[in-house]
Amino acid sequence: MWTGYKVFLTETCDVDKPRIISNVITTVAGESDINQTAKIHDALEAKALLPVTHLADAAFVNADLLVKTPETYGVQLLGPVRIDSSWQAKEGTYDIGRFNIDWSAETMTCPQGKKSSSWTAKEDPSGNELISVKFRYADCSYCETRNLCTRNKKGSRQFTLKPKAQLEALSKARITQQTLEWREQYKARSGIESTMSQGVRANNLRRSRYVGLGKTALQHVITSVAINVQRVTDWLGGFEIAPTRVSSFAHLQG
Repeated sequence: MWTGYKVFLTETCDVDKPRIISNVITTVAGESDINQTAKIHDALEAKALLPVTHLADAAFVNADLLVKTPETYGVQLLGPVRIDSSWQAKEGTYDIGRFNIDWSAETMTCPQGKKSSSWTAKEDPSGNELISVKFRYADCSYCETRNLCTRNKKGSRQFTLKPKAQLEALSKARITQQTLEWREQYKARSGIESTMSQGVRANNLRRSRYVGLGKTALQHVITSVAINVQRVTDWLGGFEIAPTRVSSFAHLQG
């Protein structure tokens, strides 16, 4: 059970400019983070403040948003996506990347050249489109590399795929986020973590002075305005943003 509220802050991260909180959303504590991404973009669009690239935490990114955000808002959503958690991917055997997908023919071909026997469109409980793919029992049962493909002792290999655009966007993101260029670009997102820390430690952001979502949301907006005023004042006064401190333990590791 969750009690209380959550606040979602969005801020600018332009080089050589003050970091300004551009949007504030307050919800009850049980609201999912992933459901806020589109709401944040709607709010930014209404204020003509949509960024070219939006750096987001992993909780705000999924395959569907990677596709729909550029299409709907013209914004590149940049954030870490979940890696393939299958045992095949972890052990480097026959994960989905080893299978060829022919979207026009609606078939998958395994590393041994066997084609899938069924391709069925369906929906999950939330109404998201999915594709169920199955291979023939006869092809899988006596395959010499079966132990690299499935641990199911009786059945055949099966997949549940996302639609083409989402699956390709997810696969691309998983590769890109391993590059040094992606990591360097994503470093700027750490600024919002310091903003949350500033709000909690210096501005009592974690304690609601009032009862009710509406009043708490107003408090969050006023707190954010106060942070912005302080930051603009510091910037005009020539105070530079302090570099990220390295802990003593991190120094020992380095």
